Amino acid sequence: MPPPTPSEPVENNSMQVDAMQLDAPSSTQQDLAGAGPTPATMSSLALHPEQSSQRPVPPPPPPLLSQPASHKTAQSQSIPLPPPSQSTSRSSSSKPSKPSRAAAALCSRQFAVCVTALVYYSLGILPEHLTKEEIMNDPNFAHSIAVIHGVLSSLSNSIPLTIVFISITLLQKRVRSEPIYFLMPGQESHMFITALMLSQKLLDDRSFKPGTWKRITQLDSAYLNALERDFCRVLSYQLSISPEEYQAWLSETRPITRAWER
Repeated sequence: MPPPTPSEPVENNSMQVDAMQLDAPSSTQQDLAGAGPTPATMSSLALHPEQSSQRPVPPPPPPLLSQPASHKTAQSQSIPLPPPSQSTSRSSSSKPSKPSRAAAALCSRQFAVCVTALVYYSLGILPEHLTKEEIMNDPNFAHSIAVIHGVLSSLSNSIPLTIVFISITLLQKRVRSEPIYFLMPGQESHMFITALMLSQKLLDDRSFKPGTWKRITQLDSAYLNALERDFCRVLSYQLSISPEEYQAWLSETRPITRAWER
C-alpha cells in the first residue's frame, strides 16, 4: 500500500479542525460561561464536588457585635463627642448679638430729641413760653435734631452714654463762663459736637482721628479745630468736670429730661 500523500493528512487535519470548531463553544458562549456556570459544568460539579474549590468563596462577614482585636484599636476607633454645653455655646455664638441698651439709646431718635432740648437749655435758647409741639415745629430745632441724631447713631458702638451727658455739662460750663449772644442757624448742633469731641478725647483712651470726625459730622476739619480752640480758650483749658458739678447739672436738668424723654 503506497504511503499517504501530504495532502491526505492535511485533509484529515482540516476535518479534525472542523470537528473541534463544532465541538468548541463560540466566543459569545465563552463570555456567557464566564458570567455563570452552564448546565454541563453544574452537572460536573455535582458529580465531582472537589472541583468547586477552584473558585475561592469569600469568607462570611464578621458579626456586628464583634469584640475589638485589642484595647488600643478600640480607643483609636472611638470618637469622643463634645458635651452638650459646648454645642450649645457654639450655636449661641453663631447668632448675631443684640445691641446694648446704650447703643440702642444712641440710635433712638427720641433720645436725640431729648439731647437737643438739653443742648438748647445749656445754650440758654430753649424758649420757656412755647409748648413742646411748637418747639418741635421750629426749623432750626428740627435741623439740630437731625444732625445730633446722625452723629449719635454713627457713634452708637463707640462711646458710652456718660460721655454724651458730660459733654452737655461741659457745654453749659463753657456758656456760663462766656455767654454766647448770637448763633448762626445750625451752630447749635456744632457747639454740642465740639463739646462731644473734647469729652471723648478726655474720657476715652481711643480718641478718634480728625478725619473720623469730619466723616461723621460732615464738617471741615479746619472748622472743627477752630471750634475746639475757642472752646478751650474760654475755659482756659480747664475741661475737667468734678462729680459735684455733674450731680448739680443732673439735678438742674432733670425736669427738662422728664419733659422731653417721651
